Amino acid sequence: MSKPLLVVTALALLAGCSPSPTPTAAQGEAPGTAETGDAPAPVDADGDTAQLFEVADDRVQLNAGMLEVTGLMGEQALLFDARTIRPKAFLHELVRGVDMGPRQAVLVAEISGGMACPAQYFFVEVDAQGQAVVSPEFGTCSDVPQLRTEGAAVVVSMPAAEGEKAWRYVGGRLTAL
Repeated sequence: MSKPLLVVTALALLAGCSPSPTPTAAQGEAPGTAETGDAPAPVDADGDTAQLFEVADDRVQLNAGMLEVTGLMGEQALLFDARTIRPKAFLHELVRGVDMGPRQAVLVAEISGGMACPAQYFFVEVDAQGQAVVSPEFGTCSDVPQLRTEGAAVVVSMPAAEGEKAWRYVGGRLTAL
C-alpha cells in the first residue's frame, strides 16, 4: 500500500468510515450492483414481492414518471417529472431500482467528492399517482452497496469499520438492522 493511500485509509477509519473494497472481475459485479439470485423472492402477507432492476446513472423512466439527475458536477439536482425533489449536491448517481408492488423506488448515491466519506444514500419512492417521497440518508461512507430483496422489502448492506451494516426499506420506512 502506498503512503498516500495508507494516510487516506487511516483518516477514513478515524472518521468512522470504512475504506471501500473494489469488486473484482471474479465477483462479476460493478460498484452499485448486486445479484438477485436464481431463487424467487419470498412473498409477503399481501402477496407483494420486491424485484430489483437496473437503472442508468442519471435517469430512469418509472411507471409514474421520469427520475433524473440534472446539472453539472458540483451542483446537481434530482428531479422527478421536472419537479426538484433533492436540491443541489456535488453529485447524484442512480444506483438501482426496486419494483415494490404498486410503488417503485430507486436507491440514489449522494457523492460528496471527498475521499473520507465518498457517498451516502437515500431512496426515492414513487407511488402509482406520481407522488415522490425521499427517505432519510443512510450509509457507512462506502461506495459499494449490496442490495437484496426480502419479500416486499429491499435490504442494503455495505462495509463498515466494524464489519458490515445493513438497512431494510419497505413501504416508505427505513430501518437499521
